[in-house]
Amino acid sequence: MPRTVLHWFRRDLRLTDNTALHHATQAAEQVIPVYILSDWKEQHGWTGPNRQQFLCGCLESLARNLATLGSRLILRSGRADEELERLMTPRCCACRFS
Repeated sequence: MPRTVLHWFRRDLRLTDNTALHHATQAAEQVIPVYILSDWKEQHGWTGPNRQQFLCGCLESLARNLATLGSRLILRSGRADEELERLMTPRCCACRFS
């Protein structure tokens, strides 16, 4: 069993009834929660002002809920593949779930 894994939150920002998060918690001693605000969304007009405001509220709620569990949401901005690569160092994480 790997000691630490990343859980990449993408669309499903729930802590309960989240299949990928459940598998991550079963697969490792520690789960590092990550959300990456992708440049792709802006470039393709995916995020208007209302959606951005809603997403910010959801991320704030997720961060608060994780904090009550003793965890901390890592927020990154940029290309998801590059940011995940930076976070997944061999001494840190063995795999990722999303």
